[in-house]
Amino acid sequence: MTEDLFSRQARLEMESDERKPEHDAIWEDYLAWKETCGANHVLRDLHAHAARCYRDYQRFGLRCSMKYLWEVERRHIGRVRNRLKAQGGDLQKWKGYLLNNNFTACIVRDMCQHHPAWVDMFEMRERKAA
Repeated sequence: MTEDLFSRQARLEMESDERKPEHDAIWEDYLAWKETCGANHVLRDLHAHAARCYRDYQRFGLRCSMKYLWEVERRHIGRVRNRLKAQGGDLQKWKGYLLNNNFTACIVRDMCQHHPAWVDMFEMRERKAA
């Protein structure tokens, strides 16, 4: 089991390096967005949603898609904005969007870096530079 987890982590790191080319505009935009106050709240929610999905994956083998998590977050975006407003901030649009669909692949790879056991729960495809 430990070897399996290690091999998945090694595979993820290798794929992650391959999928973050320096000239990838989407990845660069994601990294800039990730530094915003609103992104921290969105990412915290997405981690919580993914953790619940992972429990279902462990129990029933049900895989999860990042698009699904993103749409759940979109449905609850008012809650995120209210939390931010209570702290004196707000979720700002990034290049015209509160939640940019282009970031889903970046987010799932980032989450799997922190939670290597989640790698098999998500289907990851090869990213192409924008």
